[in-house]
Order: sequence, then C-alpha cells, then structure tokens
Amino acid sequence: MHTFPIILLIFLVGCGGEYDTAEFVWEQKADSTKTVLDKALKTEWMEKQGKELMEKAKQFYHDKLHKEKEETIILNTNAPEWTVSDWLNSKPLTLNELHGKVVLIRWWTGPTCPYCINSAAALNEFHETYKNDGLQVLGFYHHKAKNPIDKDAIKGYTEKRGFKFPVAIDHEWKTLNDWWLKTNKGKWTSVSFLLDRKGIVRYIHPGGQYVKGDGEYEKLQQEIEKLLKGKM
Repeated sequence: MHTFPIILLIFLVGCGGEYDTAEFVWEQKADSTKTVLDKALKTEWMEKQGKELMEKAKQFYHDKLHKEKEETIILNTNAPEWTVSDWLNSKPLTLNELHGKVVLIRWWTGPTCPYCINSAAALNEFHETYKNDGLQVLGFYHHKAKNPIDKDAIKGYTEKRGFKFPVAIDHEWKTLNDWWLKTNKGKWTSVSFLLDRKGIVRYIHPGGQYVKGDGEYEKLQQEIEKLLKGKM
C-alpha cells in the first residue's frame, strides 16, 4: 500500500536518521528481505488504523441512535391534541379537558385482533380499579379492514370487549400517525400511551398485549400507580 512509505519516511526524518529512498519501495521488496523494522512498523500502522476505524464506527452508531431517540415521540414531552371523533360512552373529550387526570390511551381494532382481545380485560380492570383515583382510560379505534367503517359494528366491538370507558374512532389513523407511526414505521399499531396529570407522555407500551400476570401488565400497572401518586 502506498501509504506505508510515507509513514516510514516521516518516522526516520523525525528521528534524525539517514535514509535511502529505495528502501521505501515496498512493492519491489520480497517478504524475505523486509527488515524487522519494516514489519513492525507495518503491523503497528495496521493496528492503529484498525483502532481508529472502530472508534469512528462506534461514534457513528452512537450519533445515529441518539438522532433516532430524538425523533421518536416523545417521552417526557407534552402530547399533541388528538383528532379523533365519533365518541362512545362519553361526550367528545379533548386532551386539555383531561389535565389533572392520568390518561391511558390504547389503540385497538376489531374484530379479530388477538392483542386487542387479550388486552381488553386489563384495560377494563385498570378503568374500574383506578378511575376514582384519577385515571382516565381511553380506547382509540383504528380501522384496518378493507370494507368501509361501520360505526354500528364498532359499537358492537366496544360492547363485546366490555369497554365502559370512552372510546373514539381515529379516522385515517391521523392521531396514530402523528403520535407514533411517523417516527416508528413498521411498528405495531396497538400502542398505548400513558400521560401524567399535565399531559406529558411518561410511558409508551409499543404494542402487542398485556395480560394480568405477565411482565407487560405489571410494568404498565406500576407506571399507572406511580403517576397517580404524583411520582415522576
């Protein structure tokens, strides 16, 4: 490699030594005639370049990960207002109206989503257990079927799940995209957001299910109780 002669030249000149330029033509020297100094310098240079390359790779990965975290909503920041409609079990609600309450929002769909079906009991339990302590559970329906939205069918899904808390339709996934999918493409849509009494996002369950007795359920319950007690 042509960089080796340059480095060796600098080394010898810096040390005040005499040199012969012919000694720096690496391609013309057989391995058997290379001096111990030649081989040592080559090895040292390769090790140094390898370490520098590894450091640059680590820094690149760190910077990329940090940027992704910055672009991902949005722990410890205020949630934007939602754009949902067609409320069931409640009058239309705004985020601003719910300041002072801890808010748990779960996106769900029907009729066959296994994660939504399996998590329904947990949502109902959280609602019944903590509603008098200041928890507001909300269910945002996002339509996945090819056929048009049937509001009567959604009402039927809501009743079948046993939801007594407010439910609304997130038409065209507007709020789901704004809150989650724009920066989390390809992730589950059955996401849950937990907001503190000031409307700040404090915990995100990234989708799937939580069932009483599993770790996901226990973690979410702990976060709810912590916020209800005013602990950040």
